[in-house]
Amino acid sequence: MATSRRQFITGTAGIGLGAVAFAAVAACTKEDTAAPGSSTSAPPTTKPPKLITAAETQAEFEGYLQQKGLTESPTQPLISGIEFNGGLRYDDDPSTLTNASYMKQIAARAEDVEKKDNPGTLPVFTIMGVSTTTPEQAVVATDLIMSYLTGTVGLDMDRLRVTTTDHSAQFFPQLDKYGISSSQITLRPWDEAVADGSGSGFFAPAGHPGSPAVPSFSIEYMLSDGTALEIAEIPYGDGTVPTAGGIGVERVSMARNDLVTTWADSLPAFKTAVEDSVAATGAARPAGYYKILEQKQP
Repeated sequence: MATSRRQFITGTAGIGLGAVAFAAVAACTKEDTAAPGSSTSAPPTTKPPKLITAAETQAEFEGYLQQKGLTESPTQPLISGIEFNGGLRYDDDPSTLTNASYMKQIAARAEDVEKKDNPGTLPVFTIMGVSTTTPEQAVVATDLIMSYLTGTVGLDMDRLRVTTTDHSAQFFPQLDKYGISSSQITLRPWDEAVADGSGSGFFAPAGHPGSPAVPSFSIEYMLSDGTALEIAEIPYGDGTVPTAGGIGVERVSMARNDLVTTWADSLPAFKTAVEDSVAATGAARPAGYYKILEQKQP
């Protein structure tokens, strides 16, 4: 579902499913220089804003989907047992989805270690979404996701952006209802998107075992520092091949906090997620584990 360009992220420690954004808050003190005998009062203290964790975003979005009558589809282990992506789960399995279900998948992309300094790129991340196999399902999915982002979460519509091709034009009036006007949509040439295959126009990762090859559009959010953070991707099909669209839980949390979690901050969560998968499946740590940690495989 996601792409190498904008991979759907994760970020934290304490995962099975979530991640935490980290921030440092500095406290300032001021010497009392008042004259003897004069009364002074302590300066007011300001509490730092509470950061929303990925675990909180995940629980909230899951509750939102359940309120819509959807039930959870089976998830897949992070260790895939196949050679592709260094033996790590690249994305979700949309073949398990129906009109009445949603998916929740922990994933990691070995290739992303080469982009570890890009804002928002994480070694492990959580995808949550619904089926977009048919055009009708894609319309429903778009409303579900955009209503959550702009309504429940309350993201600033003026900061939302979309990247796609003109093949997604049928969705533009729908996106406009959520504050995304034509000036907020970046169109890529179709041939470029197909050749790239990383999403944000067309999703077809080379070597992917499911051989997806479907048009898509991505939703980005502009942070106050100018970072364009991809928070959702909606591939859409013609009914012949299962597809799914959804959010990156950690990325949505970053958008809410206006703060990017770093690759280094997320490495403990990646290790924990892999160890959990090893314990659950009995599998060995795969090659992708060592690649992401930049270690030599034993």
